[in-house]
Amino acid sequence: MTNIKIKYPLLIIREKDGNLYGLKKNIGLVSKGGQDFYERKMIIIDSNGNKLSLISAELYGKAKLMDSLKWFQPMLQMNLTLEKIDNMSLEQVKGFIIEYINRKPKRWLSIGTVEGITESINDRTSISELANMFR
Repeated sequence: MTNIKIKYPLLIIREKDGNLYGLKKNIGLVSKGGQDFYERKMIIIDSNGNKLSLISAELYGKAKLMDSLKWFQPMLQMNLTLEKIDNMSLEQVKGFIIEYINRKPKRWLSIGTVEGITESINDRTSISELANMFR
């Protein structure tokens, strides 16, 4: 649950994490103990190019039964307060991701060279495709 309407898939960048997360749907859906994922500052970029900042995250309650069945465990829903900080074009999102990856190139070696990843990023034709790369 969020206070701002967002278009999936999403790209999530957590502060001091080093990873990029692609999310197909259900932001704020966590397993028991997974609430700490939302304790760090993060940037969220939706498929429309809206760049959002996580302001706060509070436990809302139990998730829908179907979500728990899908993940074979009890799931919880977080209530997220987001703030829109910018609107990004496809080229800006590509540049943002490439810059992020270049900060710690060794971290990405398990999936390929920075050059190869950069080429793959540049081949994408939408923000949705970029987010799906990191799912």
